[in-house]
Amino acid sequence: MKTVLLPIFSFLFIFSANAQSVIDSWGGEFPVSPLEEYGKAYRPGLPVPADYTGSFYFEEDFIPGVIVVEGKEEQLNVFLRYNALKDQVEYKLNREENEARLLPTIKTISYRTPAYDYIWKTFKIEDGKEISGFVISHFNGEEAKFLAKPIAILQPEVLPRTGYDRYKPANMSVKSVYLLSIGEGPFKEIKLEEKQIRKALPASSFLNDYFLNHKIETVEDVVKLLRSFEEQRSNI
Repeated sequence: MKTVLLPIFSFLFIFSANAQSVIDSWGGEFPVSPLEEYGKAYRPGLPVPADYTGSFYFEEDFIPGVIVVEGKEEQLNVFLRYNALKDQVEYKLNREENEARLLPTIKTISYRTPAYDYIWKTFKIEDGKEISGFVISHFNGEEAKFLAKPIAILQPEVLPRTGYDRYKPANMSVKSVYLLSIGEGPFKEIKLEEKQIRKALPASSFLNDYFLNHKIETVEDVVKLLRSFEEQRSNI
């Protein structure tokens, strides 16, 4: 087992060290959010409040995952979680480790969990801008690609205005922005609802029949739809 894991672990160690040197160069300031253009993300360049509730992690705790390097058969079993504030995927070789390591931001590496994959991707959005960062890949087909970008949202603290009011600390939470691309087109931000999915996909009798018999309310619903969409397109 050690001989199998050594090449991939050595590879990760080299790039993790390089990534850490970049992080150190920030001087304590966070990098710009990849989805800052949407105007919804907490601005990472601002200081994090000393007193806040909630969390800026997408997962509550480290979850089982696998690090996969493109073109290599070796895989490394780890525990992962995503820091939406710093746009970093952290990992541990086991849950008992005190400190987490940072996964390198390299396009040839993917970080797989039982439910989704983390990938580092540069992609175009509707206005022609390019965005780079970690995204969750929910579906990666020939005709359609469905991503999610978790972003950190800061609700500012609420100071008491009168003696009867209570102080409310700032609250940090994570919200996912969903992105869909059809063919070679740019990624469009969508909500998990039929109206927006219909608008993004090319009109067809197949889709009309599909929506009559299926609801679109969750990520899983969208993935099932896109799988059916791909199968239908491949039979044309």
